[in-house]
Amino acid sequence: GTYTDLLLEGHFQDPSGNATPQLRYWYVLAQPFTDLAVDPALRWTLRRDTVEEGESLYVELGLRNLLSATTPDRVEVLFLVQKASGEWDTLGWQQYRPLAGLDTMIIRYRFSSLGLGGANRLRIIANPKPLFGERTFVNNRWEAGFYVGTDRINPVVDVLFDGQRIQNGDLVAPQPIITIEVKDENRFLALDDTATVTVRLRKADDRSLGERISYSSGRLRFFSAQLPDNRARVEFRPDRLENGEYILSVEAFDKKRNRSGGQPYEVRFRIINENTLTYLINYPNPFSTATRFYYELTGSVLPEVFQIHIYTITGRLVKVIDLKALGEVRLGRHLTTYAWDGTDEHGDRLANGVYLYRTIVRMPGEASLERREEGLSSYFKGGWGKMVLMR
Repeated sequence: GTYTDLLLEGHFQDPSGNATPQLRYWYVLAQPFTDLAVDPALRWTLRRDTVEEGESLYVELGLRNLLSATTPDRVEVLFLVQKASGEWDTLGWQQYRPLAGLDTMIIRYRFSSLGLGGANRLRIIANPKPLFGERTFVNNRWEAGFYVGTDRINPVVDVLFDGQRIQNGDLVAPQPIITIEVKDENRFLALDDTATVTVRLRKADDRSLGERISYSSGRLRFFSAQLPDNRARVEFRPDRLENGEYILSVEAFDKKRNRSGGQPYEVRFRIINENTLTYLINYPNPFSTATRFYYELTGSVLPEVFQIHIYTITGRLVKVIDLKALGEVRLGRHLTTYAWDGTDEHGDRLANGVYLYRTIVRMPGEASLERREEGLSSYFKGGWGKMVLMR
């Protein structure tokens, strides 16, 4: 054949000077070129060109060797991305098997969209260095656009004391189990780092930020979120707290450093170490179909017996409600889930009228239980209260 780009030049010499050298054969040995070319017609896949930040993107692209020579080495492929800012970043390099002459392969690559919010452009280059010569590199590159929705939504914080939500100023146990839940809407960027949640505790009259609770102290445990339900949990078990009013402060961040709020989440609570019962009242009162019981119990030990005895105005016992047996005894303020329907011990409906009720409380080991006058205690005198049934 004709090789337009081949130039041969020779210099011949006869040392004896007796004859003109004659050229009978001229062998040229050459390593044939390969020529790689991306081939989207063979395969081009970009699964979802619009994704949420943190979601993985997956691409497949066909690659073909146009000539008969095998690549002398493994095929390298470079993956680049042009961000919304216009800046180019390297996503990564990947090696594939040597490609035989006239053979094909499928390039497969997966990468994260973290930090790629907005419109982006993906560039794929085969043999980018290049490791081996090719006739042309024009056909070694492929580009495609994709969009990443930026995560700007704040995580949400919820705080429970011994499994219950409290209101500011509520009484809690002196050594509560405080559960902090952080929920984020992003289904791909898991809350899996202790940097997610910062916890502080201080006395209510303390003007400082308070003590930052360390995860290494043993009082704080972090439980990573399990996707797709992106909900992390922190369990805080403080040492036994002295009497007084405290403020718990919680600050949370997601993986994009979106903050849980403009200010840390704060909840105020009170501690009373002595065993006391402040009040027990029924709500609603008067009632027609059902009423529940609201009480305030302090200290660190639950009573062995906690019953409500209901009497007619003449003093006849008509109903005994065992809150301990019902699993309704808790430290702090509590509104029972149990609701009394105005029936007696036999399930018969009681008549309309005024009824008296009395609390029977006994502590373990004959420990004393004080009556504390505070808040709603004016409706609950000496362990007795009054309710009205109106059907």
